[in-house]
Amino acid sequence: MNQALRQLLAPSGLWSAATLLALGIIAVAAVFAPAAVPARLVDEPLVYTDGEAVPDGHWSVLCIDGAAYLEIDSPRGYAVVPKLRKNGLVARCTVPARE
Repeated sequence: MNQALRQLLAPSGLWSAATLLALGIIAVAAVFAPAAVPARLVDEPLVYTDGEAVPDGHWSVLCIDGAAYLEIDSPRGYAVVPKLRKNGLVARCTVPARE
């Protein structure tokens, strides 16, 4: 092996400092990065089974990591539940492309 390559790959204080600097930059970027907000695909009024509207109630479909979730908000509470397919698995969704 070439002597210059051996010296380059040998452990030294410089590698430790560079590693700590890179980890510090990643940590600072993670702290100051904006939080990802799930995309709301549908925002509809919430209704009872008889068709009457729930006062101040609405529901939305959220896409989180490619899976569909229902966000239900009403005066009685708030819930996020997975949207299930007929076979019981969580439905997949994609966020439509912005124009």
